[in-house]
Amino acid sequence: MSTSSAIRLLIADDHVLLTDMLEAHLKKLGPEVQIEKAINLAETLTFANGEAAFDLVILDLRMPGMNGLAGMKAVRKHFPGIPIAVMSGEATAENAKNAYDAGAIGFIPKTIGGRAMLNAVQLMLSGERYFPVGLSDAASAAGKPATPGAALQGLGALTARERDVLRL
Repeated sequence: MSTSSAIRLLIADDHVLLTDMLEAHLKKLGPEVQIEKAINLAETLTFANGEAAFDLVILDLRMPGMNGLAGMKAVRKHFPGIPIAVMSGEATAENAKNAYDAGAIGFIPKTIGGRAMLNAVQLMLSGERYFPVGLSDAASAAGKPATPGAALQGLGALTARERDVLRL
């Protein structure tokens, strides 16, 4: 996180209504929350030249200019060391795994509830990863709800604490 007490977030999504609603929810984290918004990849990258660093970038997987995870790689290059969470309406195990493989600290489905989203953001701001349990490869392939154990398959790169959080 940044050295000041303010929490700085960048929300990059082309749906203005969604970003406005996210901003309203994220303001519940505290009065020190500062939020910037971008509607495409090019606008997102302009924030990389700003003076203040962000604590977290929330990046829509399918906004204009993204070209899938190629856009994520561009954002990673322009925001080195800043955690990036991928957000998508296409909440599939493949998208979550690809985001993880590309270096995302988390994957936020657009179907997530407000309270769960706040918890996920707080978790990521504390340096932990957030990947929903329901997006395990095993469960998606079988078309069945995930079990906590199944969600952990293929996530061997997670720390023991990250696996404990997923189990919860």
